[in-house]
Amino acid sequence: MIKDINLGQFYPTSSLLHNLDPRTKILGLFGFMMSLFIINQGWGYAAVTGFALAMVALSRVPIAMVVRSLRPILLILVFTVLAHLFFTTGRVWVE
Repeated sequence: MIKDINLGQFYPTSSLLHNLDPRTKILGLFGFMMSLFIINQGWGYAAVTGFALAMVALSRVPIAMVVRSLRPILLILVFTVLAHLFFTTGRVWVE
């Protein structure tokens, strides 16, 4: 059971993101997380999603491994997205 959980597990490969200085990766992650709190428009969420997908592509980690690592927290992610869409604005952000 524990072997199936690979959230945050290192995937050994050679990519642009893997070769970055760790401080750069930490600052980039901090900036990404801050953008999630600042954005309140649909186009902003689309841009952040596109950026996240681009980073996954640059990391050269197989998409199946990324999806498998998100499976344990999928329920929390769905609940958070729905709560944000409906409870913070009083309506869905699609205009």
